[in-house]
Amino acid sequence: MSETQSPPDTEKMTLPLNDDVLQRIIDRQGVDVRTASIREMNALVNAIESECKVRFVRMEFGIPGLPVHPLAIEAETEAMRRGVSSVYAPFEGVPELKQEASRFA
Repeated sequence: MSETQSPPDTEKMTLPLNDDVLQRIIDRQGVDVRTASIREMNALVNAIESECKVRFVRMEFGIPGLPVHPLAIEAETEAMRRGVSSVYAPFEGVPELKQEASRFA
């Protein structure tokens, strides 16, 4: 940005976000995004959302802010009754779940 240009208008920020604005927010937060803790990243994303007037789907704590469909609640309850919550899912994923999920991507 030249000295005669004004800073990007964060009131009308669209994606992708402006690199200069993001760097200014990161610098102000004082975190290294390569080694930041989840709490530091959460604070950083809060600052980006606030300053840039954007909202992100928040999944850092498994609570993305989306309503849970009753079918998902029933499926999770049934899976827990079958005992699947006592083991980790396969590292490469569950083939049936991956196939079904691909229908929505």
